[in-house]
Amino acid sequence: MKDFSYFSNFILNNDFSEEKIEEAKKHLSLNHTQLIKESFKFLNNNIGKIENTIFFNEIIPKAVDFIKLLCDKELFNEEEVLTNINRIKKTREALLANANKYSNDIWLNAANKLDEIILYKKIDVEDLKKLIIALIDRKEDINIIKKFLKTNKAVILQEKNELFEYAFNHSLISLQKNSPSIYYYISLLKIFYSSKIDKTEYVNKLINLFNSIGDDQNEYVMEIYNILYGIRRSLKPEEVLDKYGIITDLKESSIILPNKKTSNELIFAVDSDNTHVRDDAISIKKSGNKYIVGIHITDPTVSFNMDSLLYLQAQNNFKNIYLANGNTSIFPSSIEKQFSLDKNKIRNTISLYAILNDSGELIDYYVKPNTIKVANTFDYSECDRILIDKNNAELYPIFNDFLYIASALESRNKKKKEYWEKKNLDKNMTEFNHKSDLIVRELMILYNYLIAIIMFNNGSPYIYRTQDNSYLDELIKKLNIEIDYEIKKIINSVYLVSKYSDIPKFHNGLKLPIYSQSTCPERRFPDLYNEFLIHHFLFKDKFFNYNEETFKRIIDYCNQRSSDLSLMRSEYNRALKLLKRN
Repeated sequence: MKDFSYFSNFILNNDFSEEKIEEAKKHLSLNHTQLIKESFKFLNNNIGKIENTIFFNEIIPKAVDFIKLLCDKELFNEEEVLTNINRIKKTREALLANANKYSNDIWLNAANKLDEIILYKKIDVEDLKKLIIALIDRKEDINIIKKFLKTNKAVILQEKNELFEYAFNHSLISLQKNSPSIYYYISLLKIFYSSKIDKTEYVNKLINLFNSIGDDQNEYVMEIYNILYGIRRSLKPEEVLDKYGIITDLKESSIILPNKKTSNELIFAVDSDNTHVRDDAISIKKSGNKYIVGIHITDPTVSFNMDSLLYLQAQNNFKNIYLANGNTSIFPSSIEKQFSLDKNKIRNTISLYAILNDSGELIDYYVKPNTIKVANTFDYSECDRILIDKNNAELYPIFNDFLYIASALESRNKKKKEYWEKKNLDKNMTEFNHKSDLIVRELMILYNYLIAIIMFNNGSPYIYRTQDNSYLDELIKKLNIEIDYEIKKIINSVYLVSKYSDIPKFHNGLKLPIYSQSTCPERRFPDLYNEFLIHHFLFKDKFFNYNEETFKRIIDYCNQRSSDLSLMRSEYNRALKLLKRN
């Protein structure tokens, strides 16, 4: 800030007329865009020194009001929008942390006002409202709804906030029915909240409902109550885990260990450098112009039964979730280590062998239960170094063959690369640029594809993975919504979430007629369950009491739990960030 004392007096004076703003610009030698930038700096400077005093209680909300006024007067270009989104996010996080630390509602309200600043202003509010309600009806991914909401936040700042009303009413219905959808609707309430909602009206509705449903859902009622008063992050990180029913103290139990006789193959595991459990390993043999590729997936199912504690815990925790300060797991750490395909360890696997020619064309394939020993493990960077080291007479030819086949597989289906590039942008995956990631990615896709074909041709039930074609263009046309550049850009960038299904349907992203998730049984429950199905129906060497109705319920559970835990990860990491700022 060029003149801190002048600016401080200007903010406290609270006269933000056109004339006074022009005076401030002239005195500080700033244009409108520079004034916005310096205002954020001023606000963050005060937040950095914040104390629970009259001065800060006065200057913080006035500074936010001033920033909001400046943004309302400006038509930003794309770069300026992104810059100010980051400024708002950073400033709001810092302000929320202090509001939470001092239990200060004035700063909490200021933080919520920051979140209501409208940066995009071109999209019709009524059209956007229709679109978002249609997405809610489809229970579309929260992150996709947030992308559309950012195009014009005026949609939640109207006197009658219909989006909040819509989500609130669905929340009450979910509470009445004791439905797991409550997680979804509470998440919507957090993003649709604005300081203009009629708190009294909603609190009365909530109290009336609470009196009729009793204490068993008190935690959800309390969370909604806090949201109504602008407290969108009321839970501590460990409380978030508890809310979603994650078991953090997984109990160990005995498992059956593999026999000592292993297949005579040179097998390698390649993973990211932060991997602590390895589900998959690969092998390759060349014969003339043909390649025999082995894809070996760890097989925990031979070590315990479906009625065991390990199975129930895995079903509950559903998948390993990597959080900002650790992770959740489906198996206890000591148990998962005994399934991990680590170097020189004897492990049970389901091994699929694919025979391909030198153009990546599939000639034949088969699958079998197996016992293997991994010769060596590499992270992506180590593997990439092998791929450029022609002097490595032992490993270079092997990994060069892996890369050759992976590249051939990718070239036969160009759409897969587009899908992974879009997913990379959406998930911010750093491994995508590694050549070794291409190897692992293509071979795991091949396994998931072929094992699905094998189970389908066998007439066996299986959990498939499907992804519909994007319906957004069609939906927008049906709703008669006029779209602009921003909406079109979102539609083109959206990565639709895949679903679990008992029926093999087209996976649009990968452009495959049939697909599954079967390569991570140590990290995902659906993959683990699929291995039980493979043993029961295909290998016929391990049986359980299969029931079609139960199987369909498991698929419904997988879709619901997957959606809920996606919300949990975001909620947990935000709660942790807020806690660290304190």
